[in-house]
Amino acid sequence: MKFHKPMGLAVCSSLFLFNLASAEPDVDDELALDLKQLEQVLAQGTRYTVVSGDSLSKIAQGFYADPSLWPAILNSNNERLKGDPMGLRPGMTLRIPALEEAMADKDLSGILPGEQGAGLEGPGPFPADLSGINPYLPPPAGNMQPVPRTTRTAVRVHPDWLYSEGVARAIRREYMTFENAGRIAFLDPKLKEGDWVKKGQVLAYQDQSRPAATVATASAQLVSANTQLTSAHSQLTGAQSQLADADAQLVRANTQLAVAEANRMEADANLQLAQRTFQRYATLLKQKSASQQEYDSAEAQLTAAKAGVRRSAEQINSARADINVARTGITTAKANVDTAKAGVAAAKAGVGTAQANVGSANVTKKESHLVSPIDGVVARINVEQGYYYSPQYIQSQSEQQLFNTVPIILIDPRQFEVTIRLPYDQYDNVKVGAEAYIDIVDINATLEERLPSETAGPQKALSSYPIRGRIYSVSPVLDTDLRNFIITVRTTQGQNRLRDGENVSLWIRRARQQAANP
Repeated sequence: MKFHKPMGLAVCSSLFLFNLASAEPDVDDELALDLKQLEQVLAQGTRYTVVSGDSLSKIAQGFYADPSLWPAILNSNNERLKGDPMGLRPGMTLRIPALEEAMADKDLSGILPGEQGAGLEGPGPFPADLSGINPYLPPPAGNMQPVPRTTRTAVRVHPDWLYSEGVARAIRREYMTFENAGRIAFLDPKLKEGDWVKKGQVLAYQDQSRPAATVATASAQLVSANTQLTSAHSQLTGAQSQLADADAQLVRANTQLAVAEANRMEADANLQLAQRTFQRYATLLKQKSASQQEYDSAEAQLTAAKAGVRRSAEQINSARADINVARTGITTAKANVDTAKAGVAAAKAGVGTAQANVGSANVTKKESHLVSPIDGVVARINVEQGYYYSPQYIQSQSEQQLFNTVPIILIDPRQFEVTIRLPYDQYDNVKVGAEAYIDIVDINATLEERLPSETAGPQKALSSYPIRGRIYSVSPVLDTDLRNFIITVRTTQGQNRLRDGENVSLWIRRARQQAANP
């Protein structure tokens, strides 16, 4: 026969309720559910904290009256159980999926009336409209919409309050580890789990022979690099001095050239005058108008003028040669300056490298020490003095593995936070700053005792909740698989009653009620 999913879910729900009512009482009291609680599980799912002696089949029997549905619980908690049905641990919080989700991969026709379901007898018709028993259940099967498989949440609906469960974690926690492998030379002999430590307190350190040698080598390299830099600066100073001397020599040579050229002009003028005087006296001597002595004097002046021209020409040539020498000296001096500057740059780079090596060596030495970065409490010590340690020992596949393999873990127990997930349709009901009332979950209590009344809200006076907090943040992002969002509640009082990792329940006043009831 053709099977319609909404009708099948209603009939299946009735049959499961019948099975639970008629089953042998072989389930522990911790999993004993009343009718209302079972209706809630069938319709929307819930969460359950594992207690000693639990198994997946026992939990499935308690919630569904069918132990064969335990794989649905396993699949819904794959992140925690890693596919291992034997991975249950007391205190672990499990998601119990709604019946539709649990039955999604099961052939429902095997339990429906008809040819395949023949022989199944019950106490009589069961009302298809469960909303008459519980107002928060879906409407009759004819109008019922299937619950999406992505709806996974711990929240229970109440007109004024939101309820959820979570785990309290210290806001400030430090996982302290060595960055390199080595023998642990010191572990504070007075240090033990639960002790308060001060910020800056040395808790442990590795053997220092190698880090100390590395620091010493790097420091020696830095000294050598600084010496080379000083020498390079001296060479640069000498080259710059040579360049200055060459520039001065060029100036002197140019001055000498100017003087020589001026002397040449004067010598040329004297030569022209001496030549005219000599020619005049030669003519006068022929005419018997000048004496021989005057002629000889003019001739001597002409010879002296010619000698003056030759001397000035030699001075010019000498000055030009000096200029060429000075220019060559300048070129050489500039090259020496450039070489010296390159040497200074290389020396500075060497100093920088040496300083980096010193810094790296000091960091390595610092990383070989575990120094408390906070005022806090020692949560776990996983090392012993004298033992060898390697960062490869850390296992990070799970938080518990990390907790068991990190050398030292510190927490600050003065403030805790609880991170919970709420379904997408509750986003407008929570606001940053809204007050939360927190209670510690008793994992030894029965499920009936632990599940709060859906219609009554908090089970005790608000003033009797010693632990309180406020919503610190509300994530604007929805989980694409679970269709929920994350809020974080931070404690404001009573945190001294909490322990890190404690299972807690929270009552959070809806945002609209928060405004009406300040």
